Amino acid sequence: MKWLYDLGVVAQIFPEMQSLVGVPQEPEWHPEGDVDVHTLMVVDEARKLIDELDYPRQVTVMLGSLSHDFGKPPTTEFIDGRTRSRGHDEAGVEPTLTFLDTLGIHTLDGYDVRNQIVQLVRYHLKPGEYYKAKSPVGDGAFRRLARKVEPDLLYRVAKADSLGRNPDWLPKEKWFGSEAQEWFVEKVRELEIEKKGPRSDPDGPPFDRTRLGTVAAVQKYSRRRLRTATRRQDYRPRNGYFRSETAGERRELEFGFYKDRFGDVSDDQHYQSPDREK
Repeated sequence: MKWLYDLGVVAQIFPEMQSLVGVPQEPEWHPEGDVDVHTLMVVDEARKLIDELDYPRQVTVMLGSLSHDFGKPPTTEFIDGRTRSRGHDEAGVEPTLTFLDTLGIHTLDGYDVRNQIVQLVRYHLKPGEYYKAKSPVGDGAFRRLARKVEPDLLYRVAKADSLGRNPDWLPKEKWFGSEAQEWFVEKVRELEIEKKGPRSDPDGPPFDRTRLGTVAAVQKYSRRRLRTATRRQDYRPRNGYFRSETAGERRELEFGFYKDRFGDVSDDQHYQSPDREK
């Protein structure tokens, strides 16, 4: 990776990577140096953790590791004698999207690589936060997280992030370990959610195949019945809507068929975002 910097490729093509150069980090947490140095070390560590993954997930972990600190340049400040980058996880989402646009990354073999990389950047601090939480983190928090990002991949990126701050010159007794990440992955394995497939829209409603099939059946049935109804001058469905000649009224008639046959599918109680659970 370093040769991309040395040859000027990064400066010409990848401004998101170039912006990492010279961005300082707190020496207590990052003795290895600036953000660009840390990022290259994280990528090296990530490469050691992907051999058993399929190709789309290998790409996801590697690009997630490369992008994980894209939010540090705009958020890094010197506060109370320390270098801090508060909110860099969320701030990294936008530059990650532009970086992936440059690479043309979307899906690979049907796997939503793009969305997963973005979520890895957004949530790469979560394993450490859960581990250090003052009160125990409930199973529900793990399950909600698994709806947004694949926990097994998050574990790998977070582990690479932790181990990618141990330069050769640092005494081994001072090396950073991966205790938090190992605790995290053990927990998600207990819950059997380490490879849970996330939704394509993490803030939208959960993907429900049963409901999707119901809606498709509604549309097919209503189109067939509506064609029949428009050929009958005296047809009146049970819900009280008459055959109509205008497009607006025809839509009302079609919706009448929806309700008449299947009920009001727009108000399914199970079709609520899990983020709204009490």
